Amino acid sequence: MDVEPAIAVRWSLSDAFKPGLRAVANHWKPFLLIQLAAVGCVIAYYNSQRFQLVADVLQDWKVSGGIPLAFLAGALAGGFLPEVARILTRTAEGRGWKRWQKVLWTALVFGLVGVFVDLFYKLQAMIFGNGIDPATLAYKTAFDMFCFAPLFCIPFEVVSLQWPQKGYRLDALARGMDWPTYRENVLPALLPCWAFWIPVLVCVYTMPLNLQFVFAILAEAAWSIIVVFVAADVGDR
Repeated sequence: MDVEPAIAVRWSLSDAFKPGLRAVANHWKPFLLIQLAAVGCVIAYYNSQRFQLVADVLQDWKVSGGIPLAFLAGALAGGFLPEVARILTRTAEGRGWKRWQKVLWTALVFGLVGVFVDLFYKLQAMIFGNGIDPATLAYKTAFDMFCFAPLFCIPFEVVSLQWPQKGYRLDALARGMDWPTYRENVLPALLPCWAFWIPVLVCVYTMPLNLQFVFAILAEAAWSIIVVFVAADVGDR
């Protein structure tokens, strides 16, 4: 019997970005609402003494909490809040301990992401300074969105969250981010990420250094809940 050769599936960059474009079209309203709230926080911080007092308390908590607080904040924003959203929308997967094992692992991953983000903001301050002029804001936002996020942060999340499915094998971890994995899991997420985070990060980097993480983690909490719905669009090929 003759066996027909496998037909290679053609792929283009536009194919990778279509799911993300659909997600942005479907969820631009909550994106815009949170971005306007971020702009409002910046305006309030620089014009309201009462708002500054509240922000200073949050800043003190961040400084005193250090790395452990960054980890706990990341775990809550990226691990537990999305699960609450899934429970409320009845989209939670699995039951019992298996489901909560997945939630705890996700919280661990995003706790580490919280630490990475905190350290990254400090690195940015060392490289670009603490100015809030347009050039500094542009450098920090661009370095964040076009280097840190697509080359490290998102791939780390993808590989780490998929690792349990591969039996926690070290070889699977080492080979976790090949081109097909990046193409299927990272590229479709970039457009929603940029659409949401670029305006938000401009606002974040307008804040003093110790407040940047605080405001970013609040935005991350909102983003994590939205992602529950964005993922459905991105995953629907």
